[in-house]
Amino acid sequence: MKLLVLPALALLLTAKAYATDKFCTINDMNGRWTAYQGAVLVNPHTGICDFKVSNGLAQGTCDFSTGFKGPFQGEVIVNKDCSVNFDMDFAPVPVVSKFQIQLHKDKQSFVGRWANNHDVIGVTNAVKR
Repeated sequence: MKLLVLPALALLLTAKAYATDKFCTINDMNGRWTAYQGAVLVNPHTGICDFKVSNGLAQGTCDFSTGFKGPFQGEVIVNKDCSVNFDMDFAPVPVVSKFQIQLHKDKQSFVGRWANNHDVIGVTNAVKR
């Protein structure tokens, strides 16, 4: 009997520890963000973007070391595991960047990678303001 109690207790404690991690929702991305980008292939450059996310839509502006500065908007999709996919569409400029990011546990910052339709790839990180 004692041999069964210890594994059951360990399993119960493990389940309780995992239960404290909450699933992510779109609400976790809502708010104002400042993101930093670094392009590492094709056209190396850096950038800073200030944007707001509201109910699955991101809107903001970016300023890149290439001299380009402009507005963007895009859809934001948040997965239960706190991974996030979102687009930055700079229309009418023909540039669309697709981001794959991971929210940190506190949901106040993220890290990730991106690629655009001109074969430029890079890394990103951001903080919620």
